[in-house]
Amino acid sequence: MAGVKAVKRVMIACVTTEVVKVTDPAIKLNVDIIHLLNYVKKADSRDPNQIAREELFESVYQENVKKLKEAGIWVKEHRDVPIFIFDEFFRTIYKILADEKKWGSAVYVNISSGPPEYSAAAAIASMMMDGVELFTVGAKASGYTVPFERQKELLMHDGKLVGSAFEVYDPIKIDKFPLPTPDLKLLNALKIFASIPEVNRSNVKVIRELILHRAWRFSSSDDDCALGTSVEFEDTNGEKLISVDKDLYSKRQNKEAVQYQRAYIDSWKEKGWIEKSEINGKRYRLTKTGQRYIDTFCI
Repeated sequence: MAGVKAVKRVMIACVTTEVVKVTDPAIKLNVDIIHLLNYVKKADSRDPNQIAREELFESVYQENVKKLKEAGIWVKEHRDVPIFIFDEFFRTIYKILADEKKWGSAVYVNISSGPPEYSAAAAIASMMMDGVELFTVGAKASGYTVPFERQKELLMHDGKLVGSAFEVYDPIKIDKFPLPTPDLKLLNALKIFASIPEVNRSNVKVIRELILHRAWRFSSSDDDCALGTSVEFEDTNGEKLISVDKDLYSKRQNKEAVQYQRAYIDSWKEKGWIEKSEINGKRYRLTKTGQRYIDTFCI
């Protein structure tokens, strides 16, 4: 359609020793642009080990570039930031994300293609941005370049099992970027909401369950959430007591309905935890995001 600008599909990845883990998802996702982060430390001596290391990492990087360009993907290279310095790495990734989101790009971030510093920085930066899709890439059991029977041999040094390295630097502290945890009271209320079958999930039913489970935010007492609510005027079956004035009971229910909408429904919707029900358009259902938050934080 004339005048409609196509959305660019952009991927971010880091290259160390992987090729297929970078190129395969980029091609399958049909990306237009890929930001490749890479840093090859130049050999500072004639040490054959350092020279071989530099040649290995450079050849892997160039193989990635070659395959991506052959697939028609525009490669944007970022090779000047040491990938083992977390803050600098994080700043680079965050700037790339901010720039791409400013242009309205659909952004995918591959966190399986680089060292742990990259994976951590990329995951944190991505979670700070709306609309960024994180993904990992796993190797198939039949897809390893080194057979399993030989892998133990490669993880040995002087007859001991040491892993991929037998000598390491001292730990480097990484300063944290505080990420707020979700409102656990609001999330606990969502769990109660989700526990009610969708076909029975009327506002009155949810409000009553919130009050009975002491999750109602507008009670006059932390010890008894029923005080000052419509539940105070109900029997154990949720029916209004005969002795209670009908108008007073109705006023409390109406007030609670307004409070429920403002303090729960609106907040849950804003966070993407609920959406309109397909069973009843006046009611709501839990989203996959809402279920994921419940499963993760309601412990």
